[in-house]
Amino acid sequence: MAERAGKVYLVGSGPGDAAYLTVQAREILAQAEVLVYDALVDGELIELVPETCLKLDVGKRGGQPSTPQSEINRLLVKHCQQGKLVVRLKNGDPFIFGRAQSEIGALKQADCEFEIVPGLSSALVAPLMAGIPLTDPQLSQSFTVVTAHNPDALNWVSLTKLDTLVFLMGGRTLPEIVRRLRGHGRSPYTPIAIIRYAGRQQQQIWDGTLNTILDKTAGIPLSPCVIVVGEVVKLRTYIGEQGGQTSEARSQKPEARRREVRGEGSKGAGGDRADQRKLSSSPPPSSSPIPNSPTPDSSSSPSPHLPISPSLLPLADKTILVTRAASQSNQFTSLLEEQGARVIEMPTLEIGPPSSWRDLDRAIAAIEDFDWLILTSTNGVDYFFQRLEEITGERTFSTNIKIAVVGEKTAQRLLKLGIQPDFVPPHFVADSLVANFPEPLAGLRVLFPRVESGGREVLVKEFTSQGAKVREVAAYESRCPDAIAPPALRALQKRKVDVVTFASSKTVQHFCQLLQPVSDDWQTWLKDVGIASIGPQTSASCQALLGRVDIEAEEYTLEGLTAAIIKWAMAEPAEATAIAEGTESISPDSTDSPETSPLPEVTEPANAVASLEMVTVEDSAGATVEFVPEATVVEDSPTATFNQPDENLPGAEAVLASETSVAEPTLESENHLEAIESEIFSEIAIADSVIDVELVAEAESPDSLDTLQAQLDPKTQEFLTAEAQLIAEIQAVIEQDDYEPSESDRPASS
Repeated sequence: MAERAGKVYLVGSGPGDAAYLTVQAREILAQAEVLVYDALVDGELIELVPETCLKLDVGKRGGQPSTPQSEINRLLVKHCQQGKLVVRLKNGDPFIFGRAQSEIGALKQADCEFEIVPGLSSALVAPLMAGIPLTDPQLSQSFTVVTAHNPDALNWVSLTKLDTLVFLMGGRTLPEIVRRLRGHGRSPYTPIAIIRYAGRQQQQIWDGTLNTILDKTAGIPLSPCVIVVGEVVKLRTYIGEQGGQTSEARSQKPEARRREVRGEGSKGAGGDRADQRKLSSSPPPSSSPIPNSPTPDSSSSPSPHLPISPSLLPLADKTILVTRAASQSNQFTSLLEEQGARVIEMPTLEIGPPSSWRDLDRAIAAIEDFDWLILTSTNGVDYFFQRLEEITGERTFSTNIKIAVVGEKTAQRLLKLGIQPDFVPPHFVADSLVANFPEPLAGLRVLFPRVESGGREVLVKEFTSQGAKVREVAAYESRCPDAIAPPALRALQKRKVDVVTFASSKTVQHFCQLLQPVSDDWQTWLKDVGIASIGPQTSASCQALLGRVDIEAEEYTLEGLTAAIIKWAMAEPAEATAIAEGTESISPDSTDSPETSPLPEVTEPANAVASLEMVTVEDSAGATVEFVPEATVVEDSPTATFNQPDENLPGAEAVLASETSVAEPTLESENHLEAIESEIFSEIAIADSVIDVELVAEAESPDSLDTLQAQLDPKTQEFLTAEAQLIAEIQAVIEQDDYEPSESDRPASS
């Protein structure tokens, strides 16, 4: 008798609740002999399989232990080849960020039969459960679904231009999502909603704006969740009220719901599902049925959807050359681009293995002889533990050696390997490691895997001077590339670069080394270029090899360097020199990756108004002021130009220049005409008063009366001409509508 052939079903379980499982999926689960399921799959679905079914939980929950994908593939093939009916149950739909392709590849290679059973994706169901339509004829013509597991891999420039965004796996990266969206121009008043455990009894919903959502969710675990960003979020309360159920969570009635899933409901085919719900943590639906009515968060803002113009970003007109290693430049490039800069990468470092593994291999073989392992960079972590695994087959060691690291980023890289550092100094520089070491250094045996050449010697010298025995071994090398990147060379030759950045002394050395063979006068290309350094040690190299340094970070991180460039770019020319001269202290090891810290946010002006253009002018002190005129600007119509003081703007002396024009109105009532006429005469009165103030100020100067008269006439004539045009327009409207305003409506003539 022929042996029965096995088969694997890749099944989507939907968003969670068994009520959203497809009929086909339910039938297949009832026949399962082996169930391989993810941790996020609802426990009720596990109960749908026969009692004799072998159940294998493979994890796949972010940040928690999971079975390696290769092992999952092996399990599917193994049980299928044993003739079993295998169900691979995945949350949502198996083909939306579900790694089904890898499993299918393994099954095809093993010649195993398989079938795909679609499921409802949480990307579609979660917004609906929150009362949020992903599209709307007026608010959104499209939606985009992305995974937020790795924000660095996303094209934020493109994403910010799209209508509705749906982020999956974004619970842990919400702050980064908000930062990237705002940094690339999305308005801080853009609505956002977070739906956790969509469609389950513990469903929760938070909504707000990009400005408020982080405060609303601070300290709250959000995973697993779906994040929706866009104007359609404003429809949540409206649709929730109409449906009555979309903003509510399941009640705690597992037994009744379990019977219903199995077809044993006691109240007919559908049961009383409405009775089995409870309110979520979200606010109740608004009493207003108007879809576009403002939410509590947006009502305080005059403009819920006014993106930051790229031209308002502090580095919008700057081209910046980044000289980090190609493998390390992404983060810095993103930081600069988020502030509006055009970034050109010119890698001056190539990170690779040392010229010989001999010394490191010997040190690893004698690892038990050391008291401490010192790691000062992520490169050191990567190459040391990679070599350790190649030699011993393990990425850990059984010895009691302690580990000290320099920098939070280095510590995080170690934690990703499952290893907890024993000591991280309070400041992320090597000198702080010596000054704050947790035990006396005398007699300690220290292993220090480091860059093969070019690193600072301060750590080794200080440890040795205090009695420690330090063994330095080469774990990696940072070399100069063979040639300069062509786009960088063209930009330098054509004088298109505004700033060149250096994050280590080696980048300065290699920058010069790459340019010297190209041209004898390459330094003239840098005449008007700002030289930016991450810290004093790097600045010393800039001074020695380039003759100057214009920008130096106060905090020795990529964020600190970005902030220093912004400060330099926004300063007056005289202030830029002071910025470069006012910095201090110690820079990181030349091979260390700088750490991270928050950047100052670029926020939207508080007086931004939808549909009005932003006017940018300078006040009397030379500071830039942004202003939205209260009157609508109409092209090709007469204009009155005047200086309008505004006590609400920054600085007591702020004087704003704006153009105000009045188009011929279509009047529907006499009240409408009165309002328009009153507004125009108010503007005229303001203009009159400003001219009077200016004349008084000029009269106090030592200028002669003739000079004052010469200055007065053009101003007066210009104003009177514009005023006459406005009055003529008003009169034409009055005659057309046979309406005469009362004298009380008119201000006294100036």
